[in-house]
Amino acid sequence: MHLHQPGLATLRLNHDTAPEFHVAGCADVLSGVPVATDTAFRLASLSKQFTAFAALSLAWRGALSLDAPISRWFAAAPPSWQAITPWHLIGHRAGLADYEDHLPALPHPQLRDADIPRLIADIPPWFAAGSAWRYSNTGYCLLALILEHVADRPFAEVLAGEIFVPLGMAARTWREGDPPLPRRARGHCRHAGQYHCDDQNLTSGTFGDGGIYASVDDLARWLGELMAPRIVPAALVRQALTALGPADGGASYAAGWFRSADGTLAYHTGETIGFRNAVVWHVVTGRAAVVLTNRDDAQPLPLAHDMLAG
Repeated sequence: MHLHQPGLATLRLNHDTAPEFHVAGCADVLSGVPVATDTAFRLASLSKQFTAFAALSLAWRGALSLDAPISRWFAAAPPSWQAITPWHLIGHRAGLADYEDHLPALPHPQLRDADIPRLIADIPPWFAAGSAWRYSNTGYCLLALILEHVADRPFAEVLAGEIFVPLGMAARTWREGDPPLPRRARGHCRHAGQYHCDDQNLTSGTFGDGGIYASVDDLARWLGELMAPRIVPAALVRQALTALGPADGGASYAAGWFRSADGTLAYHTGETIGFRNAVVWHVVTGRAAVVLTNRDDAQPLPLAHDMLAG
């Protein structure tokens, strides 16, 4: 029996002061390796802000039309996809069923982004494209495939070229079977009062919707750039934060960000097997809080709000 506990890494960022970091616990309870500011956590759906921003960046340079029908990039697309555009995918307004609700029976290899079009092609859409909002991981898997096509390189290289390398981030995609990822946090699930390493399941192999690993060091660079753009165009940041339409609970949804009803906050959570994460950014005052955890029983969003208020 081991006594090590999973950990967390937090970041509090103010646009005009140095970032404040806090780390605790273990990146891996079996080895006892402690969490550090450069420990890479699986971001889960926090990844969506990067997928969306890469799409906006390619569109900004004229490589991608966000208003084109996505059937342009999927030869076997059903007729209903003709009305769907990348903008619809970005804003969760495509009406495509969430593939996580239609997983194949086990045993089955981990799904990849390229598996998702086939998985959901015959499933009736929830609604006509653009007519409503409903969160769907499917759209971001398709978006990753579109970016690969228009950039003619793997999605991981698109992210690196458009965001990570220019900003000096060590963030990257990773899935089981890839070369080892240095300083990777392992996810943990609690069973019978004990934490066990458990961070791989059928959906852990897709990238566009949640496959990025990043540290609080990385996110300090990313959020710092968004708050005070020096490398990316400021207009591109404004576009990423512009609400595309209403979401649930009075919020709206932008490009990988929820926006609060009063427009002051941009936020998102990320949940997957073994990880729970949150980011909250007060856009008006230029303050942000990030909570990354490698345990399945964490509550990062309330903690992020408390950090922002403190």
